[in-house]
Amino acid sequence: PFFRRLKDGMDIIVYTDAAGAISGPCKPGEHFSSNFLAAGKGNPFSKTWWNNMKFKLTRLCGEGEFEVEKICCHEAFAPEPERRQCHIPWGHLEWLKLPQSDPDAKGKPQRDPTLGKKDKNSAKTDAVRRTGPQAEAILAKVVQGNKKATQLPDSMRAYCYRGPDGMTPQLNGEIVWQPWNFEKQETNMQLATNGNFERRFSCEEALDGDLSCAKATGP
Repeated sequence: PFFRRLKDGMDIIVYTDAAGAISGPCKPGEHFSSNFLAAGKGNPFSKTWWNNMKFKLTRLCGEGEFEVEKICCHEAFAPEPERRQCHIPWGHLEWLKLPQSDPDAKGKPQRDPTLGKKDKNSAKTDAVRRTGPQAEAILAKVVQGNKKATQLPDSMRAYCYRGPDGMTPQLNGEIVWQPWNFEKQETNMQLATNGNFERRFSCEEALDGDLSCAKATGP
């Protein structure tokens, strides 16, 4: 059905975590997973996502923004050539698949939590170094690097597989951590010998190959 839907004019095929919902065309701004995507060559979704990611990775960040929750590979006034690895906060590139979810649009970025508290004795910005035509040109590039992400075209068509048609057996995957008896194809709590097992399920394999659970958690 994927190829048929693409042939019928859909630009991308995706799935969502909307439990109980009916599959159909994605609603404007509807969130979906990037774990599975089917798309035609040159589709507007992939083009927009890639261009936005490429812009974020090549832009010039403000001074000190390597230490905040912002995609940054090039920092203003940093020694060249840049030898540090890019700072890419968790999920920031993936969230760009829907440009309205761009973290940059949510206000001033917070300090990277993995760095701990900022040293009060850290060096102050050299105001003299940041003046003059060359500095102004660099600061102008920083401003340009903060421009809004390109939005998906209104003409883009996406199909969302929802609920039981989705690609995950369970939203957060706890179901795969239940103690499982492979001979009887059912949950067996006697196998839960340590705290690594998920104990909130009681399931068995049905005759049609589906998983039937008398007890479960989550959608």
